[in-house]
Parts: sequence; C-alpha cells; structure tokens
Amino acid sequence: MGNPLIQPGDNPDITKERHAGTFDVRKMASFLYGGNDKLRRRAEILAFVKSKPELHDPIPVEFMTREERIDNAARKMSFIYS
Repeated sequence: MGNPLIQPGDNPDITKERHAGTFDVRKMASFLYGGNDKLRRRAEILAFVKSKPELHDPIPVEFMTREERIDNAARKMSFIYS
C-alpha cells in the first residue's frame, strides 16, 4: 500500500516505520478530517498558501515573540483580505 508521506530524502528510520504501517494513511486522513471532500479542500488551501510567498513565515513562529506573532498574523490577514 502506497504511503504519500514517504518522500525522497526522509530520515531512513522514519521511512522504515512508515513502510511498516498496517493501515491506509489516506483512509485515516479522510476519517480524521471528516471525509474526502474536506480532505481535498484542505489540500487546495495548503497548495494556495504554499504558492504565495507573502503567506510564508519569515522565521519559524516558535522563535517569534508574542508581538512578532501578532504582527506576522496581521500581515498575513491583510494579504488575504486585500
């Protein structure tokens, strides 16, 4: 069974564990996100966000201060709604 989470360059230990999976990850994702339609919509939104550099974080949010996170979110919202 194919696993869409396996990518070239992944850590070999993670790849080994993903190959050992005994369930279909697509079915699990569909269940977790409430059906194939919602899963497809989620993928569309992700593709849109990835295609817009304005929506990328300049640095990982884990390393931002609270004020930087608020400014970053406001910057993204102003792009989305403009």
